[in-house]
Amino acid sequence: AMIAECDALFRNIPLSTGMVPLNWRNLMNFAIEKKAGDLRLEKMRTIQLMNSEYQANTKKLGRTAMSNAETNHLLPSGQCGSRARHQAIDLAWSKRMVWDLLILQRRSAGWISNDAKSCFDRVVHWIAILALLRFGLTWRALTMMFNTLATSKHRVRTGFGDSTAVFQP
Repeated sequence: AMIAECDALFRNIPLSTGMVPLNWRNLMNFAIEKKAGDLRLEKMRTIQLMNSEYQANTKKLGRTAMSNAETNHLLPSGQCGSRARHQAIDLAWSKRMVWDLLILQRRSAGWISNDAKSCFDRVVHWIAILALLRFGLTWRALTMMFNTLATSKHRVRTGFGDSTAVFQP
C-alpha cells in the first residue's frame, strides 16, 4: 500500500503543478520492423520509449477527457474511435447513406475526415490543448503533458548501441 501511495504521489505532483521531472525529458527513439525481415529504412517504424509515469498520466488524462466529452455531448456523431458502443462500420454505413442521398438529390457536398492513428506526433499542440481544455482537463495537467513533449531530449538506439548525442525536434 505504501508503494502505491508513493507511486500516486510521484505521478500526481506533475499533474497538479504542471512541472516536468527531469527524468521524464529523456526519450529513446528506435526503429522496429513493420514486416518481419524487411530492414529497409523506409519500411521501419520509429517508436519512442518514454517514462512510465508520464505514460500513465497521459493515459489517465485521455480517459478523463473522453469521459467528460461523452458526458457533455462534445463529440460529433462521426467520431467513432476511442468511444464505447461506437463502431467504424456504423460510421461507414452512415457516410454511404449520406452520399447516396446527395447523389439522388443531385447536390454537391464535401466531407472531411481525419484519422490521427499512428500520427500523434504530427498533431498541432495548441489545437490539441484547446480541445482538451474544452474536454475538461486542467491547464496544469496539459502544461505537464505538452511541456514534456516540447522539452524532451531524444537519443537514438540502434543495433550498435545508444547514441551519446541528443536532439530536440
